[in-house]
Amino acid sequence: MEDIVYFTTNGKTYAKGFFNQNGHSFYILPGYEGMFDRQVKHYLGPDVEFYFEVIPHLPGPDLCPPEVP
Repeated sequence: MEDIVYFTTNGKTYAKGFFNQNGHSFYILPGYEGMFDRQVKHYLGPDVEFYFEVIPHLPGPDLCPPEVP
């Protein structure tokens, strides 16, 4: 079992997190590292360890898909 969290801005998902038996793992789109760092600390607190990776495409379905033209 795992819980998934989405970090969004302006209708776009820029990071996804997974909470499971392996701990807290996050995937972040390039350029959003600073925004993610500020937000994740509000949710996890300063002493909670987590793993993150910057990747060009987030895994799985997107909570806020891009608009269809």
